[in-house]
Amino acid sequence: MGRDKKNTALLDMARDIGGDEAVEVVKALEKKGEATDEELAELTGVRVNTVRKMLYALYDAKLATMRRVRDDETGWYYYYWRIDTKRLPEVIRTRKLQELEKLKQMLQEE
Repeated sequence: MGRDKKNTALLDMARDIGGDEAVEVVKALEKKGEATDEELAELTGVRVNTVRKMLYALYDAKLATMRRVRDDETGWYYYYWRIDTKRLPEVIRTRKLQELEKLKQMLQEE
């Protein structure tokens, strides 16, 4: 899968997962490489709660990864997110198979 085709597929998947806000989060994350939810909210203008929701949805879809870092002074954990496209073809295939099953079910019910 070429870079442009992969990028288009990633943005389409993001749109399916969370609409235009998810697309903005993915674009910002691709540009930044790795970022926290708060950095992404600042970059995109999307509320931080919405950014978190989009990140977890991307994570569940296996399109994002995170690493957790503990601040020794405060004891708080910070999550650094990045896009992971290694499994994109597999994710696309799985989604298409799920859509096909839904269509078969609908046809059977007709």
